[in-house]
Order: sequence, then structure tokens, then C-alpha cells
Amino acid sequence: MSYLIESLFQHLRQPYCQSPRQGSFWGYACATTITTLSYLCRKVVGKAKAEQLIRTLLSILDVASVNRRVIEKALQANFGDFEDAVLNEAALLSSSRLTLL
Repeated sequence: MSYLIESLFQHLRQPYCQSPRQGSFWGYACATTITTLSYLCRKVVGKAKAEQLIRTLLSILDVASVNRRVIEKALQANFGDFEDAVLNEAALLSSSRLTLL
């Protein structure tokens, strides 16, 4: 897991990961993905570096909301896994072209 998190940090340092306001990249991360990633990063790299990662992600990604509508749509979706259904519905309702699940 440490390798995965370090690779993510390395990837976010690349020049093509610029602010969405600069027009080079735009996407969404599901709110639950952000919290899960924060939890995992804290375990591996500590609180300060985990917060740095989340701030970096938020500088290049918007957050797809998880609200009542998302949960209700996920309950109706034909997914074997409820969490996957929530992520899918959050992506669909955010009208994103790219969503980090």
C-alpha cells in the first residue's frame, strides 16, 4: 500500500496535473473516495502528508456529492456491490467526464 500512495504523490507532482482553472485537466472524486483515501494515507504516510495529498487532489478535482438522491439511485441500481453503486451514481449525477472511484 505504501508504494501505491507514494506513486499517487509522484503522479500528482507531474506537470500535467495543473489546476482545473488552468484548463489542462478536470475531473471528480467521490466524497467517499476522498475520506477513504485520507484514512489509508494517514495509516501509511501520517496526518500531515495525507492532508497534503487531499489538498493536492482538491486543487485538481471537484468532489462528486453523496446525498440522499445518490443513495436512493444506488439502491435502485443493478450493482452487486452497494458501494460501487454509490460511486457510480455520484459520478452520473455530477455529470462528470472523469471520476476517480
